[in-house]
Amino acid sequence: MHPRQKIRQAIMARLATPDAAEQYPTQTLARVYGNRAKPLFPKDLPAILIYTRLERIAPESQQGDGLGPWQRTLQLAVEIVDQANGELDDRLDRIAEEVEHMLASWEIPDFPSATLHLMETELSISEEGERLLGAARLTYEVVYWSHPRTDGSDGALPMELYHGWSPRIGADHEPDYVRIA
Repeated sequence: MHPRQKIRQAIMARLATPDAAEQYPTQTLARVYGNRAKPLFPKDLPAILIYTRLERIAPESQQGDGLGPWQRTLQLAVEIVDQANGELDDRLDRIAEEVEHMLASWEIPDFPSATLHLMETELSISEEGERLLGAARLTYEVVYWSHPRTDGSDGALPMELYHGWSPRIGADHEPDYVRIA
């Protein structure tokens, strides 16, 4: 599974899973979907769509043989969608505040060194057939490390990354390595 998919699924679970008292973290309840192509009907609203927009790999992380860890910067959208009637902007802002609260200072499972920062919020309205829909798209920047798949494995990423300085590398010098992720 690609790291982007793991990140989307983790955020989806964070926003759709009720706590021990069966209270959902947002007013969307469990209507949190991990892609942008979910058909939404009035009974499905309000809802949250989580999708990735852009990902950059830091060029310096591919120097040398290109097989070391890659630093990735991902733009991830958390889009809140609701029917455009009545107090639309207030409803979108309340749900956006709930999302921001749930993702603030949160560590993404399986990505302990990742950073998650809210970069912008964009409000819009669009006509979907006979309905008007409003949306608030929160764009987060996620910076994380991955490792390219080269050995024919299932692509599982290492849970820990270390670095050392030549010539003190190899199994005999493991105590000299420094954990970076």
